[in-house]
Amino acid sequence: MPGQSFQTFLGETARRRISFGILLTTLLSAGCTDLRDYTGTWRGNIVRSSYLRHGFDSETSAVLTVVSIDRSTLTGHLQLTPSQDSTSGFDATLIPVMEAENDALGDMSFDGDPLATYIFFVSPVDTNEASALVILSAHSRDRMEMRILRHDLYGVFNLSK
Repeated sequence: MPGQSFQTFLGETARRRISFGILLTTLLSAGCTDLRDYTGTWRGNIVRSSYLRHGFDSETSAVLTVVSIDRSTLTGHLQLTPSQDSTSGFDATLIPVMEAENDALGDMSFDGDPLATYIFFVSPVDTNEASALVILSAHSRDRMEMRILRHDLYGVFNLSK
């Protein structure tokens, strides 16, 4: 501080604090994943294990189109195509279960520590069949996991871009 005025010293101190704050904010936000990178088309097949599959044949495939996504909401479309007539399949817009976010269901956690988990209903192509529950989890490293549940269906799908 020799040769400096007190006001110049205070100005440098304030600039250092501001610079430190900007650096700290940048470092903290660098660890967050921008879920907007998860928009686009995701594809995958059902997990073949008979312990994780009921009512779907082992060749069932899924195409998920994510239109928009953030930590609390996802909009998209699901197309599910079985290779045989085990179920009619799905080709529908995902219908969010908004109330689940306010319930303990909104805090569900799965293996692999997903970045976010969403709950939807989806209507089947065959209108004589009941809707199904879809649980979708976005994981790091460009991976999504989807579960489809209904009284006569259960399936886990690993999706990638």
